[in-house]
Amino acid sequence: TLSRSIIEEITGNATKYPVFTSNSDNAFFTWTATTPYQEPWYVDFKTRDDHGISKPFVDSLKMLADPRLAVYAKPAASDGQYRGVEIGPPGNLPAIGQYSRIGVRFREAPAGFSPFMRYAEVQFILAEAALKGWSAGVTATVAYNNGITASLNENGITDATAISTYINGSKVLWAGNVKQVYMQKWLALYKDGHEAWAEER
Repeated sequence: TLSRSIIEEITGNATKYPVFTSNSDNAFFTWTATTPYQEPWYVDFKTRDDHGISKPFVDSLKMLADPRLAVYAKPAASDGQYRGVEIGPPGNLPAIGQYSRIGVRFREAPAGFSPFMRYAEVQFILAEAALKGWSAGVTATVAYNNGITASLNENGITDATAISTYINGSKVLWAGNVKQVYMQKWLALYKDGHEAWAEER
């Protein structure tokens, strides 16, 4: 009840409570690239290369035929395939060459970014609100599709045909299921792991 009242107060008065309207509003902290103010994942990358993308994340992207996979991750050095690392495997650590590393956009830019909030995240919040029957100022379908499009655009996927093919694919096409919102929100939150964990929790 409290959540609904707050969401509807915001969506009911755009002048008093403006919300993100495009990716240009994304709240990113951009690093200067000069030492010591370099993006932390880049600083880590300078001295070590033993971080891989998780298996659940890669498997989800592959299952959806998601075009962000090639942005979020690099193919495994061993065979050029996208393969995630099992989280907390028993026994010896895996041979990192068999697994996908973090994508260039997210780990190899000294003037990279640390995300706080995205336009896509706002759209998924509104999609869930509309699905619950709250006054969100937009339908769940439109907000869901807007969120996906915003995330794809943010990651350099701007071809209208590619976006339409993804959104209208059988595994992504809006079917009124809140789990679809959660899945796409999780994928869009890449590099904002604290928020993704808070959402899951």
